[in-house]
Amino acid sequence: MIGKIKMIACDMDGTLLNKEGIITEKAKEYISTLKEKGILFTIASGRMPFRVEKHIASFIDKADMYYVANNGATIISKGEVVRNLSFPVYKYKELILKALDEGLEIDFDYDNSYRPLIETERTKRHADHIIGYDRPIGTSDEVWKLEINKMSVCDPKDSGIILPFLDSLRKIGGCSVFPYGVHAAEIAPEGCTKYSGIKYLAKYLGIDTSEILAIGDHTNDVEMLKNAGFSAVVNNSVKEAREVAKYISEYPYSDGVIDSIEYFTNKI
Repeated sequence: MIGKIKMIACDMDGTLLNKEGIITEKAKEYISTLKEKGILFTIASGRMPFRVEKHIASFIDKADMYYVANNGATIISKGEVVRNLSFPVYKYKELILKALDEGLEIDFDYDNSYRPLIETERTKRHADHIIGYDRPIGTSDEVWKLEINKMSVCDPKDSGIILPFLDSLRKIGGCSVFPYGVHAAEIAPEGCTKYSGIKYLAKYLGIDTSEILAIGDHTNDVEMLKNAGFSAVVNNSVKEAREVAKYISEYPYSDGVIDSIEYFTNKI
């Protein structure tokens, strides 16, 4: 079976990364051996490029760095951007201003940085290691002329108000919406998903989607789990992801990633 898988598309948060945001040394060492087996290891993430590379640069060389960022909006091949889609925010202005008044926290993500509209306790806590959190952009007229790769939304109180906000976004249209329960959501350019991203990257590299092993844990992984030739979820995955995966690992996080790869490649 080893010859049938040419590319692995692995989610980061909750899959390769554990609850502390760490990739184990065991996983790093294991992934570094895949190139020798003729298997390309790639990332499919909602994160921005700098937050993907922060975790993988220590064990994947730039020349071997392929990944999907911003939920499919940004594609990296050998460390170079080969696709970078964006969408205008002007049509959502009134909805976003209302959401800010209600207590939602919103970032406009572009130029490989997260730019909060307003400073919050959360952005202040993370300003020293998340690029852009130290520079809120406000809500002036100039802000609504921007085109962004992704909008990030957070409800610090988990009150449920994020759900009607997302419904209103869908009604306006022109974007793809990825909710994470009642706490957070990411909004990408219309048609962008992790699957659209890995499909684009695979075609760019001359790989068929039937030769891809997708590994994930959450709802925004479901489409790639459904459509990749091979699919697996780690043990800490949500119900929606488990229902469509071809294999469910008994292990969580990066141990589950290793187990899933070995399951489909006969213990390489």
